[in-house]
Amino acid sequence: MVIKTFDWEKDTLFGYEEGRHLFLVESLREGIRAGDKIKPFDIFHIEGNNYMINYDKTSKNNGGHHRAIASYKERRNPLVNLLDVAEDKKKFLQGDMFPIDKIVLFDYRNIYYEDLRKYYENDFWIRAKEYTRINYKKYGLIPPERFM
Repeated sequence: MVIKTFDWEKDTLFGYEEGRHLFLVESLREGIRAGDKIKPFDIFHIEGNNYMINYDKTSKNNGGHHRAIASYKERRNPLVNLLDVAEDKKKFLQGDMFPIDKIVLFDYRNIYYEDLRKYYENDFWIRAKEYTRINYKKYGLIPPERFM
């Protein structure tokens, strides 16, 4: 693994998730503007100037979409862990690929299907513990009792 600074001007980053939580990205953006250090996330090289966020369930540092999107929107070059991934594993890990700038940001409260809404609500509140800059009042968010 090599730690490098990702350069948005010359490199393209893809994610494997089509949508992410709006409020988590916004809180990270506020943190970046305030000078917070964003934890590096794992990526691997695909080809040329194209990279992919690591999707490996065996990795303890899999993911990084919120951090990547927030860094991209703030035009800040994040620190990333560049993994050495074997060619055959790259094909498996690539799967669906979404450019970071095309990933949809959503408010889980607006998801129509109840089961999906509940899934993303749980996902949001589990992740929200890591994001200390979320302004719950600003977004009208009330933590469910089970997350208090």
